Amino acid sequence: TCGSEDADQLSCGRGDGSPVLVENGPSASAEEQLGVCSSGCEGSKADTIGAYEVDTVSLQVVGNHNIEDTSGFGCDPVASPDGKYIVLLGNNAGKSVRII
Repeated sequence: TCGSEDADQLSCGRGDGSPVLVENGPSASAEEQLGVCSSGCEGSKADTIGAYEVDTVSLQVVGNHNIEDTSGFGCDPVASPDGKYIVLLGNNAGKSVRII
């Protein structure tokens, strides 16, 4: 499993790569690069999407929010009990919190 001493396996986003197209983040390019498609970018500068906001009636994506508007690092959303607020907990070693 990922996080163990034998974690250098493809399912962990490690190991031998293959040509991938990086569409966003600091390594974005129109040219294919050697890499892997996995959750290995979560919490890195390449995590430019953050959390999706979805209209629960129409089930349409209405936006996405990151921990900081100008950077990656992604986030984990946590809703207040009344649903009025969403707290975004940054995947940047606890340096940022955002309330939307």
